[in-house]
Amino acid sequence: MALSTRRMAPRQFTYILRIWETRSIPPDPAAKWSAALEDVDSGKTMGFPDLEALIGFLGDLPTGDQAEETTQEEDGPSE
Repeated sequence: MALSTRRMAPRQFTYILRIWETRSIPPDPAAKWSAALEDVDSGKTMGFPDLEALIGFLGDLPTGDQAEETTQEEDGPSE
């Protein structure tokens, strides 16, 4: 049995990022920031109530280590 490593093509995520500040009236010194990501390929928009939620989502995206795949292949009889 031979062990071979096969790498998948690098994954790419393309988003348009929108960040905006929301304040109460009268202006609250503790303004809140919200965010949205629009997936350029699908057009789907994901909203985030705060920057911590956005950072959590980005932190959960697959990394290069997760894209690497190792498979085992059996060698046929050598002739």
